[in-house]
Amino acid sequence: MDGRKLLMERHEYQTGMIRQVHLLARQWEYHLNQQLREVGLTFPQIGLLSTIEQETGQPPTVGRPPTVGQPPAGGKPPTVGHAADLLLMSHQNVMRLAKPLEKKGFLEIRKDLHDRRVLRLFLTEKHYEFWERYQQRSRSELEILFAGIENTELEALHIGLGALLERAMDLRQHPLIS
Repeated sequence: MDGRKLLMERHEYQTGMIRQVHLLARQWEYHLNQQLREVGLTFPQIGLLSTIEQETGQPPTVGRPPTVGQPPAGGKPPTVGHAADLLLMSHQNVMRLAKPLEKKGFLEIRKDLHDRRVLRLFLTEKHYEFWERYQQRSRSELEILFAGIENTELEALHIGLGALLERAMDLRQHPLIS
């Protein structure tokens, strides 16, 4: 096979993967929002709660392994700004997710003890009680989402997507195009 054909196939795979990842994320968000509707939560809210768990070193939300670079147990609850950076959101969008979660009792928004201008996100007992009850259903939902995918394929996808995510995060710090 000549080099130009290989490059074209690689480019087609790359653009195809970008489309597939985008559509897959949209499909999963839709499906998970439908499932979470009956408990009064949204997928983006679950994402914020999971991020707080990972940053404080709490066990990850059921069904998900810790991410690369997870801090050790006992980490500080994240600031709103740090959560925004991790979720690739604005401070305002994190607050838009956090306020209803606070009203529902899943988290508390508190001023930092050392800098009263900074807001930190603390998980509550209600959050942990909810996940204790929701754990089996969460696992079942994940099995539905990943039905037909063998463990070896799942592992390869996890590694490959992790590498792509790390590369994308590097590009945020050092863009190729200026």
